[in-house]
Amino acid sequence: MSLWHTVVQPCAAMTSSKRVLIWDIPVRLLHLVLAGSISVALIIALGFGKEHPLFVYHAWFGMLAGGALGVRLVLGFAGSRYARFSAWKFSPRALIASFGAMRRGDRGVRDAGHNPSASWVMLGILVLTGAVLGTGLAGGEDIHEIAAYVLLAFIGLHLAGLVVHTIWHREVIALSMVDGKKVAPAEAALRHASPVVGVMVALLLASWGVVLVRGFDAAAGTLRLPFLAQPISLVEDDEKGGGEGKRGADHDDD
Repeated sequence: MSLWHTVVQPCAAMTSSKRVLIWDIPVRLLHLVLAGSISVALIIALGFGKEHPLFVYHAWFGMLAGGALGVRLVLGFAGSRYARFSAWKFSPRALIASFGAMRRGDRGVRDAGHNPSASWVMLGILVLTGAVLGTGLAGGEDIHEIAAYVLLAFIGLHLAGLVVHTIWHREVIALSMVDGKKVAPAEAALRHASPVVGVMVALLLASWGVVLVRGFDAAAGTLRLPFLAQPISLVEDDEKGGGEGKRGADHDDD
């Protein structure tokens, strides 16, 4: 029997009357931008060498992710119910209990928002995204690469969690970041999808994107931001220094 018959079809029948709004528009929009920009940045960094002309764009997408991260942190304190960090479950007891429920085969135990495992993984992704961005801007190449690989590992854990949830609860949980709905009690549902806040978040992200596009110089490998006196270098200092040294040596030979 195929995965469609064992998971997706039962899920569709099960969720038709029980799926309620959990993730509002701002959360879904930020998830899309964060996931997309981080993925592109990692693909460019892992797929192209540092000498490749496209490599500089991995830093640009990293900066885009940084803007989305900043807005997401604000929503972590002032967003909708399940977007707030206070609603995430970080208790070791809750984490042990969730694994115990799986060991007992109890499929009835589920959380409206992030379950304990997802709470820790999502916190790790947010912290590591900030660490990757910070070490990249600071020029700590070795630490930057380590943080990027650890971030990649946490993204893998996140994807594995989606697969486990889909199979265990027979709910295609990835759809929740499309329509914002999960299987949960009716009283757990959000009353609205926060469309006004969603528009505000979209405008903030679009404005940040415009700033990045206008200040980006791919040829020079720099990014000029209006609130900084000096442009940010998006390439390794030793590459720039090495190039200048080579030109100087050639000039001396002449």
